[in-house]
Amino acid sequence: MATRSLRETATWADVINRANIGFEVMHERNAHNFPLDLASGDAIPMALTVPAING
Repeated sequence: MATRSLRETATWADVINRANIGFEVMHERNAHNFPLDLASGDAIPMALTVPAING
């Protein structure tokens, strides 16, 4: 998606796509560099909110 000045701007689809790429990497055998302290922590519930579009 681009703005009027032709600058590229990220959308929610881009954010989700990048998150999916991270999950894909974790399924690879060569993902051994992932910090185990991040992988072993308790899950923290979170809610994402969509910003209001004023237009």
